[in-house]
Amino acid sequence: MLMKQKINPDTLSYSQSKQLIGEIFRRWDRKLPTYGQERVLKRKTICAPLRMSEAKKYLDRIFSA
Repeated sequence: MLMKQKINPDTLSYSQSKQLIGEIFRRWDRKLPTYGQERVLKRKTICAPLRMSEAKKYLDRIFSA
């Protein structure tokens, strides 16, 4: 699960991995962007709190250009 989110599990302890997985589920439940989506948006200086659907629209525009 962590690798799908582009997080290297080899660099984390068991408790850190467990905490991150809990955070991933919390983000899914609240319809927040994934860590990967947030990293790309932050690199493009889009830091406003977004829902996953809004983040997808921004990313579609970024990658279609």
